[in-house]
Amino acid sequence: MNALSELLRSPILWAAIVAAALVWFGVFLQNRAAAQRHRVQLQHDAEQRDREREMALHINVYLRAAEAIVRSQMFVGRLANH
Repeated sequence: MNALSELLRSPILWAAIVAAALVWFGVFLQNRAAAQRHRVQLQHDAEQRDREREMALHINVYLRAAEAIVRSQMFVGRLANH
């Protein structure tokens, strides 16, 4: 019991406990910030995927419209030749 009492009075032990608590708190803050950055990155990635999907849809629509215009111009051109 006397050894435990001496150990609890040791400044080295308390310094180690305080240092460990500070390190744990620092890691906690760092992990919390990293999680927040990760959430922001995931939100940005989702918005980027939505934007790319919408652009791909627009490209498909515009290509079909351009093809239809070219076909109609070719048709009108053939009518003029006959």
